[in-house]
Amino acid sequence: MKLATRLLIRSLLFIVAILAISGLTWGCAESSAQSLSLSVLLIF
Repeated sequence: MKLATRLLIRSLLFIVAILAISGLTWGCAESSAQSLSLSVLLIF
C-alpha cells in the first residue's frame, strides 16, 4: 500500500510540474519561473 501511495504522489507531482511548465510557456516567463523554482524547492 505504501508503494501505491508513493507512486500516486509522484504522478501527482509530475502532473503539477507539467502544468507549471505549460503555465511558464503561456504566462509571463519570469513570474512562472519563480513559482516553478519555489515549487521545486518545496518538493525537494
